[in-house]
Amino acid sequence: MNNINPKKLIKSLLSIQIIAGSIVIVGGGLVSNFLNFVFNLFMTRNLSVPDYGILATLVSVITLFTIPASAITPTVVRFGASYFANNELDKVRGLFYKIFFVSAAIGMIILLSFVIFHKVIGEFFNIQDTFFITLSGVTIAIAYVGTVNNSLLQAKLKFMFIAIINTISSATKLILGGGLVLLGFKVGGALWGFLVSFLVPYVLSFFPLSFLLNKSIKSPSISDVELIKYGAPSAIALFAVSSFITTDIILVKHFWSAEQAGLYSGLSLIGRVIYFLTAPVALVMFPLIVQKHAKNEEYHHIFKIALLMVLLPSIGITIFYFLFSQFTINFFAKTDYLSVSQYLGLFGIFITIYSLVSVITNYFLSIKRTDVAWGVVAGAVAQAIGIWLFHNSFLNIILISIGSVTGVLIFETVYFLIIHGKKK
Repeated sequence: MNNINPKKLIKSLLSIQIIAGSIVIVGGGLVSNFLNFVFNLFMTRNLSVPDYGILATLVSVITLFTIPASAITPTVVRFGASYFANNELDKVRGLFYKIFFVSAAIGMIILLSFVIFHKVIGEFFNIQDTFFITLSGVTIAIAYVGTVNNSLLQAKLKFMFIAIINTISSATKLILGGGLVLLGFKVGGALWGFLVSFLVPYVLSFFPLSFLLNKSIKSPSISDVELIKYGAPSAIALFAVSSFITTDIILVKHFWSAEQAGLYSGLSLIGRVIYFLTAPVALVMFPLIVQKHAKNEEYHHIFKIALLMVLLPSIGITIFYFLFSQFTINFFAKTDYLSVSQYLGLFGIFITIYSLVSVITNYFLSIKRTDVAWGVVAGAVAQAIGIWLFHNSFLNIILISIGSVTGVLIFETVYFLIIHGKKK
């Protein structure tokens, strides 16, 4: 007892309070991710394997194209949080309109590209019904329009509201998409559910952000240079991180048959349970560290707790995958997917390392270390090139993915030690 340091004990207790205060968003994220998982699970059981392969590919395309939109979140949160802290609503409004018009324009350009090149995109992914491509483009455009709102809610620390609208979004997708599939609309029904699930939370987000529509609040000019200097590398970093779990699915759909692509998509879905459960941790960690860093307060303890919250459950689930792979496949999907059960444990390793990379990357961005982006990009490019050249088996694809994210993890660990050493 004599060795206990009172200051360290108090700091530990404060850390627990910080995490306890964030339980709302973590819990909400878990519920939302669980509903998203149920949506995918429902689709594996009610769509044919080739149809599920098409759906998973289109969802990956939507995810990949919306990554640049979601990648502006660090920028909006970093600047917006400081404006909210000082009650500078005029600057928040200025930030909103500056980014809104740009993101909306990009969303429309992507939509037009999907409409114009729907046949080419369909041929690349072996998708005959090209209306699915157009529908995906509309979903992407809505995502771009709504990104600023979601980011400002995070900057305003409206965690309860974020949890609520995310849950509503996931429930909408499950109920509407699932209902349309049961009515016989198949992939199209699932995509309509996906589209509406983006639209509903966007409309609801204006309730706590109603001041954005108040014309009496003047919007001051905000430096483009300052936004771009932080925003561009942050967007690149998050795009690269997210591509790790979409590039493999997209390339498998391109190179393999519809049946095999569907099997790989199912394997990926079950493997990503790890990420579904741990992803909310980074969302909570980011604004907390931003605030601490801005005030020159200690924040490393938050980062360490976040790592443990990701690492421990990830290891546990991965071990379970190795020991009970066939049971897990049978529990989550149809028996058609048992042929890929041998790869489930390895896929768990891939997602565990990926989840750690995701948290660490967010940590670096929260303290303005945006140069971490180049190491992450190198890993993402290595994965894409590796799969493009050596895609002759699922084992090769998974091992290439593991090697790529492991390389990024090593890079980020060394980078952290270098920064830590400099501070000392």
